[in-house]
Amino acid sequence: ITYTIPIDQYKSVKTSLADQEHTVVFENIAYYDFNMSSAKFKNNPQLRQALSMAVDRNALVKDVLGQDQTPLYSYVTTTIEGGKYAGLNYEWASWSRDKQIAKAQELFKAAGYGPNNPLKLMINYNTNDGNKKLALAIGSMWQQVFGTGIQVTQANQEWKTFLKARNKADYDVGRDAWIADYNSVDSYTNLYQCGNLQNNAKSCNPEYDKLIAQAQASQDPEQRVKLIRQALQLVQNDYAIIPLYQYTYTRLVSPRVKGYDIDANHLDHVMSKWYK
Repeated sequence: ITYTIPIDQYKSVKTSLADQEHTVVFENIAYYDFNMSSAKFKNNPQLRQALSMAVDRNALVKDVLGQDQTPLYSYVTTTIEGGKYAGLNYEWASWSRDKQIAKAQELFKAAGYGPNNPLKLMINYNTNDGNKKLALAIGSMWQQVFGTGIQVTQANQEWKTFLKARNKADYDVGRDAWIADYNSVDSYTNLYQCGNLQNNAKSCNPEYDKLIAQAQASQDPEQRVKLIRQALQLVQNDYAIIPLYQYTYTRLVSPRVKGYDIDANHLDHVMSKWYK
């Protein structure tokens, strides 16, 4: 078993070793945070929605990342808890790209920005070639959609400096990601709760917290799912983050290896005693 496959060999390996190559949907999400304590974003949901809609997620996963990642249009994956929280995508996720762009431009203008009042923002990310490519690509998408109405810069920061700036909310838009620790939607719902240490956008929706608390107190599994879906739909409309994509991980597994059910192993949990 290999732990991974070099990115520059990924496509050729998928062809030459197709019977041994596995690209598995990983239980995690990649997203960008808006600094919700900033005057620029705090009371301007139209701007936040415009910026989210302007990101071409299909182009990101196909042309920038290129390892079969899944475009993400919700605050939770479709794989957690066996798909109980699938179907929470933004309505506009299914729109044509032209329609998405037109709506994004309309919202951007309504938010008060344009050639005569350009939006200036910086994307912060920690040092990593992949993070750099992503920041440059998203900045380019915003530039293409909003033209002279936006001025985007990127800031590459060493990990400790990046964490310090993000924790202090000293940024405009920041790179973020989360890997689920276990197969429960709670791994994601915590990220959006008021005051949670992992809520790097510093967002807060008391009604969301209330619904999550009701769900956690419920003894009825179906009611729990219903309440959490309702909560997620509510908080997604705050546009405090930009969901981008769901990761994948890659392995080469020899046909000699038995007992490793990799393709359904979204959490990448393995034990050597499984193998034969």
